[in-house]
Amino acid sequence: DFKSVTTINGLSQPRYFVSTTAAKGYVTEWRGPYTNYLPGRLTFLNLSTNTVATVGGTPLSVTVGRNPEQPVAAAGSIYVPNSLDNTVSVVDDELGTLTRTLPVGDGPQAVVEDKNGNLWVLCSGFVTYINTPPYVVQSSPGSLVRFSPTTPTTQFKLTFPATGSPSGLHLNPARDQLYYSFGGAEYQLPITATVLPAAPFIRRDLTGFGIDPRDNAIYGAVSPSYSSNGRFIRYQSTGAPIDSFEVKVGPNGFVFY
Repeated sequence: DFKSVTTINGLSQPRYFVSTTAAKGYVTEWRGPYTNYLPGRLTFLNLSTNTVATVGGTPLSVTVGRNPEQPVAAAGSIYVPNSLDNTVSVVDDELGTLTRTLPVGDGPQAVVEDKNGNLWVLCSGFVTYINTPPYVVQSSPGSLVRFSPTTPTTQFKLTFPATGSPSGLHLNPARDQLYYSFGGAEYQLPITATVLPAAPFIRRDLTGFGIDPRDNAIYGAVSPSYSSNGRFIRYQSTGAPIDSFEVKVGPNGFVFY
């Protein structure tokens, strides 16, 4: 019914959530000020009581890399991309301990698990902010990194052009197609691909993206500005537009239930 149930307190700059059972969840946390971020945390949640899990009254968490983002639970572990570093932290779901830190590309933002059990990490690359135009300078390229949880150091890497940061990694319901944003467009990549696609899948700069698992229809959000209403655009699974409708300011995501 979209009514608030409770509030979980005791977190610092919470970012993203994942659960492994009905009673166990995890949330990534940034720590430190904007000018000097500290190593982040993966904090354990008791979903039965909707509280931060504790041991002997001490909050239960694991220190990970700087600015951890959207994790994924796979193969008995939680994989946490550390966006201000070039690593993915691996936390054992049963033991609650950090088991390894994997080097990947610069600026990992999200991790997804495909139908073959392989993990894909979208890395945006690092950017440098300066006081004169163009204000943002890409200092390292983005990349897509694939590996198996059983052999995580054996990695397949696709590198993006030197300018621009990929973002918004998604999987289709069948988990055999990846989607991401780059250069003001959306791209589709089969999990069997060996090169990045040359042509966009949808030639729109979308601020939100989702796929309805019931019919594979794709929903894209468009935000002309932060002072005017946006739009939802519905697409066929082929990328052909179906219809659109006006929504409120700043649409940025979709939930299907």
